[in-house]
Amino acid sequence: MQVEPQIPDVDYAVAVSLLVPPTVTVIGDVTVTQGGPAVAANVATVSDEKDSSGSLTVGASGEPAGMTVSVVNNGGTVEATAQANCSVSTGTYPINLMVTDSDGLSTSTTFDVIVDENPAPTLGPYRDKLVPLGDSTTVTPSAPPADANGNIATVTVNPTTLPGAGTVSVAPGTGVVSVATAGGTTSGSLTVTVTVTDTCSAQAQQSFMLYVTASTDTGASRWRLYR
Repeated sequence: MQVEPQIPDVDYAVAVSLLVPPTVTVIGDVTVTQGGPAVAANVATVSDEKDSSGSLTVGASGEPAGMTVSVVNNGGTVEATAQANCSVSTGTYPINLMVTDSDGLSTSTTFDVIVDENPAPTLGPYRDKLVPLGDSTTVTPSAPPADANGNIATVTVNPTTLPGAGTVSVAPGTGVVSVATAGGTTSGSLTVTVTVTDTCSAQAQQSFMLYVTASTDTGASRWRLYR
């Protein structure tokens, strides 16, 4: 009598379950501005039948030139940090997200990085100013230089010299203009312009009239300026 070989029982369900890749669910996106600071946000959750959620490896790819994107797995929640320089056009960019478990099985999806337009800097207006020959003065804007992105690059004033002699300067942090006459300064009037420029070359400008007068030019001229 022929004896059939015995085939051991195999739990194929268990064997197959070990080959199931991780799962990933997109829960959000990241919004940044051109030239602005890096922004972090939770973009996905991950899980796996074998490995703990926090042990899964995550990676991002596919960002355009001028954009940086990194991801980290915080206990099963994927946090993405993105930043875009001034060359990146406004719009929505799908970023590839890959999740890998300890068996090397992977699952991919995409989340969005939204790039908004760079906001221009701001600067409050100045009042016109009178300064007698031989004196110095300051002119303060109603609001200092500011930028929603925090990416102010330069604060400049023009002109930087008075007719004949003397100097004009500006404090970048406050926008306060300092005027110092000198022995050779001539009387007259000139337009002083302060320009705030950010890293994306967006600008804010404010101008005021500066009147340099002889010490005897008092009374009526001052009343006309400050009325």
